[in-house]
Amino acid sequence: MIGTKTELVEQFWRRCCREHGIDSDDYFASTFADPKMATYHDTLLDLVGQGKKRATAHLELDFPRSNVNRRTPGDYWVVLDSVNLPRFLLRITDVESWPFDKVPVTFAAREGEGDCSLQYWREVHRDYFQQQCASWSVEWSESLETVCEGFELVSSPDEN
Repeated sequence: MIGTKTELVEQFWRRCCREHGIDSDDYFASTFADPKMATYHDTLLDLVGQGKKRATAHLELDFPRSNVNRRTPGDYWVVLDSVNLPRFLLRITDVESWPFDKVPVTFAAREGEGDCSLQYWREVHRDYFQQQCASWSVEWSESLETVCEGFELVSSPDEN
């Protein structure tokens, strides 16, 4: 998770607040993943726009290492693309944690990636999480805690 709250991100947030009656100053702004390790990051955003992706996962270790507080249901998240432009405003609907090897098939399907199978989810996320662990000098383990967040799409920059 990387990204910063630029003036463009702030403008998008304020517009969303006006248009959707959001009475809050608090929101998160970051990517789903680090685009250096997930070169496919922006294609994940396309899945959100298509209505296929309604969840995402992070290693528990990612939050303190990225200096990001864990999100909770009701939180707003401006998801950024790989060049820090706002793509979507999401609202977190649910958050659960499981060891990586215990993430259920129902969650993998909500992520909406590939063929939506647990096998595909594990292969893609294992590869990404192993890269993260290596960059942090942390040993990879299938039992590492994985934070699974569900969300709903609230708005996108091209909404009129």
